[in-house]
Amino acid sequence: MTSLATLIQGYEHKYGIAERVNFEIREGAGFVRLSGDGGTALVAFQGAQVMSWRHDQFGEMLWWSPISPIVPGRPARGGIPICWPWFGPHPDDAGRMHGTVRTQVWDVIASGVDAGAACAVLSLKVPEGKVTLIVRAGAELEVLLTTENKGAAPLTVTEALHTYFAAGDVGQVSIEGLDGCGYRDRTANDVPKMQHGSLAIAAETNAHFDVTPDDLAIVDASRGRTVAVRRLGGASTVVWNPGDAAKAVADIAPGGERGFICVESGNVGQRAVAVAPGAMHTLGVRYAVTAE
Repeated sequence: MTSLATLIQGYEHKYGIAERVNFEIREGAGFVRLSGDGGTALVAFQGAQVMSWRHDQFGEMLWWSPISPIVPGRPARGGIPICWPWFGPHPDDAGRMHGTVRTQVWDVIASGVDAGAACAVLSLKVPEGKVTLIVRAGAELEVLLTTENKGAAPLTVTEALHTYFAAGDVGQVSIEGLDGCGYRDRTANDVPKMQHGSLAIAAETNAHFDVTPDDLAIVDASRGRTVAVRRLGGASTVVWNPGDAAKAVADIAPGGERGFICVESGNVGQRAVAVAPGAMHTLGVRYAVTAE
């Protein structure tokens, strides 16, 4: 079995780009660091999970629980977990959340620099074929998840890029662009509701919007910044913060829920995607940040 140190050395030799794409070990886990014009990102091999996106002007944009390290085979809380090939609990086993790929170790297969953004491509073989993640990092962050069905039957997936955005105080955050969109309220047994105006976080929130506009904005008054969210190739948005229910979540420190808001881009609920044999499907998202 190849040691992590040997793997890192091989990746650095094959895909490293001086001061742009570099590989490192942190607390026993492997990462690729992307240093683009205007910002840097840190991507874990496990789950191909973007754990950090630090904007040169606005600081760290993602939240990662300080008590949730990357441990082999166990999900890490924070950054951008990949939920695939199902989102939420498995239909036949409620204890299996958010699919299988977020705890598997992906391979790095390419790197580059594109218009000032540092890029890495990670890939994972699955029984149905292959999933690939492209991360482009700089002043903007773009993440593209591609499903390739190499089987003989259609592959139906629900999926999400489960992004944890860092917040100064979640009570001063609002999400713009959801006015008039229907959602299922997971805190109330999936009662259908309609969003009116901006969405603010005053208590536990778990809103599943099967269909929303591609463009949303996360306004964080406490930090004086706005994140523009542009979804690519998807239909759904999920907004989640555990509120007081965080007390029952082992990997969120007391009060930690005040420091993040999840705005997840994907295809969930009635927007499941059927990928035909031999076909590919891409879900993506692009984030940009400005002063409020």
